[in-house]
Amino acid sequence: MIRDPDTGETLCETTVRPDGTWSCGPVPPGSSEVVQIDPDGNESEPVEIIVAKPPHIDSTTGGEVTGTGEPGNEIVIRDPDTGEVICSTTVQPDGTWSCGPVGEGSYEVVQIDPDGNESAPIIVEVDLTPPDAPTVQPTDGESVSGTAEPGSTVKVKDADGNVLCETVAAPDGRWSCTLEPPAKKGDLLSVTATDANGNESEATLVRVGGPWLELSAERLLAGDVLDIMGHGFLPNEQVAGTVYSDPVGLGTLTADADGDVTFTFTVPEGFETGEHRAVLDGVASGEVSEAFTVIAPATPVPPTPTAPPQPGLPITGGQSLLLLGAAGVLLLGAGAGIAARSRRSRAGSRD
Repeated sequence: MIRDPDTGETLCETTVRPDGTWSCGPVPPGSSEVVQIDPDGNESEPVEIIVAKPPHIDSTTGGEVTGTGEPGNEIVIRDPDTGEVICSTTVQPDGTWSCGPVGEGSYEVVQIDPDGNESAPIIVEVDLTPPDAPTVQPTDGESVSGTAEPGSTVKVKDADGNVLCETVAAPDGRWSCTLEPPAKKGDLLSVTATDANGNESEATLVRVGGPWLELSAERLLAGDVLDIMGHGFLPNEQVAGTVYSDPVGLGTLTADADGDVTFTFTVPEGFETGEHRAVLDGVASGEVSEAFTVIAPATPVPPTPTAPPQPGLPITGGQSLLLLGAAGVLLLGAGAGIAARSRRSRAGSRD
């Protein structure tokens, strides 16, 4: 029988087995007394036992197991199946201890006092697997949302590493938080998820406002060169370029550290006139496009035809005036003759 030495309360009792062994417990940490009682009720002298207090576990981040205990006691981490000691250390004067790193798996941790009294084991799970990188929706810089491992802590940071917002993913994995201060269009944000064991995911990057593009010209002729300039993609993102409506692949380029990328397109001879679109498609950022127009070359204006020259000498300006004057004299003479005949006719009629 094991009992409290102060109150006599029975903490545990059992019967000795035929091979003479026995076990009883668990019993609470601290001092207890153990007695043996025969079938006639005769009780032995009590034997004091001290059960060490189990250690407190604070963290297993990175496989480093840390916690608190009684200064000077030994902390032992061992395999619960084989009893193999994986790691051991001594509790510091301030009550803290650290042991490891140990690999991923399940372990038991005990505290042993200088007299060899061992605590009940604490089972600890060491998880070294980080969560998947969170998904992030496009953002306008006011708030950010997405999905992550349920229960993980999601942090949104700016390019300088400042935390703009922090939240915990809901049981369905959804999360959302408001940026403080808000981010500007073009700012690059990073989003991570950290699980309960301190394992942090890889960062997911998102550009505020997303990517955009600009064209070097809006109207082009066959043979002209068009620069298609993409901005706001993620650093080192793969970006494919295409010209529609009759698809012309421009290949794939890697955006630079600022998220910029430039494609060049030369309008081929015989390319259909009218509106076309330049499209850039980022692996992570998605697609953006702008329209341009291919126009036909201007039609040459034919020269105005002139009358062929008449045979003979050319008529000068002075000759033209003389001819006009002669015509005028003839007209006047004809008019005078007509008037004279008219007067004679009237005179004859009176006679």
